[in-house]
Amino acid sequence: MKPARLLATAARGVGCAAVLIAASAALAQGTGQHDFHLPAQALGTSLRAVALASGRNLVAPTSLLDGKQASALTGRYTADQAIAILLQGSGLHTIVVGQSLVVKPADPPAVAERPATTDIVVTGTRIHGAGPVGSSVITIDRAEIDRSGYATTQQILQSLPQNFGGGPNEASVGVSVRNDATANTGFGSSVNLRGLGTTSTLVLIDGNRPALGGLFGAFSDLSLIPSSAIDRIEVLADGASALYGSDAVAGVVNIKLRNDFDGAETRARYGVANGFDEAQISQLFGHHWSTGHFVIGYEYYQRGHLPASDRAYATEDLRPFGGPDYRKDFSNPGTIIAADGRTLEDAILHAGGATMSVVPLTCSPRSLSV
Repeated sequence: MKPARLLATAARGVGCAAVLIAASAALAQGTGQHDFHLPAQALGTSLRAVALASGRNLVAPTSLLDGKQASALTGRYTADQAIAILLQGSGLHTIVVGQSLVVKPADPPAVAERPATTDIVVTGTRIHGAGPVGSSVITIDRAEIDRSGYATTQQILQSLPQNFGGGPNEASVGVSVRNDATANTGFGSSVNLRGLGTTSTLVLIDGNRPALGGLFGAFSDLSLIPSSAIDRIEVLADGASALYGSDAVAGVVNIKLRNDFDGAETRARYGVANGFDEAQISQLFGHHWSTGHFVIGYEYYQRGHLPASDRAYATEDLRPFGGPDYRKDFSNPGTIIAADGRTLEDAILHAGGATMSVVPLTCSPRSLSV
């Protein structure tokens, strides 16, 4: 019988060194029991001793055996039994490949298969206390309103960066035609979140839709709400059409009134500047009882005129300041423009005061070249 031999080879399949313990064909066929008296020692040493004593072919990557210890083994076992005992607690086990045993890491414990789940994203809910999905709600409470110094509800909401002021507002009457501004015949004030239009911004009062204002009912008029009667303003500057409908594509503005107010409150305000003044007075009455409540609010606000002619810097003619002239080249019923592009006034001044006979225009064209 040829003596068993120990070979150290490179296991190309796993890319690391492996221990190959081979025996003669006669020994390899032996499956009987053997007496083993092995002390506690390195796992690789014990496995090598079992393979040499039994003639069992065993392949074990050294990377799996390094640093592992085997307990003492005493008794009569088959080679497979002895190897199984030595591998207990090591996280390793053997598989049969041809006529050899191959040591490999133990399989991870089976994980119970979970039923397939589907994520449900709620974009709108009427559950109290549940916040909306997306942008957070901007809240302006009563204390912030008092500290801001703003007089009207329009001014409070115009201070929000998310609100676009180019829609129906008192400052845009006769100036802009965007976002139904021409329908603002009553000089009302609207909310236009992100510039998507007043019909895309939903305004609520205590969670309810108010009647729309304007010539065609194109917006909710904020000027009808006294600022002294507001408890807080909640602004959701993100689409909420899943909950409120298509008129909330740009967002929702909910104005909460001081419904729990009990007593009387009087506010007075007056401001003055060079050529300008404003005055405001408001009165609030409220009373509540076990089965109901009522709140009455009245507000008067008056603001003086401030023409641009009273402010030298409030002009589009910046030539006195070293800039260009941005004034419009049209007037009513018409503007006379010289051949070199100057208006009639500039042409006369540049002509050294020479007189020029002009027939008054009664036609509708915006400009006429001479």
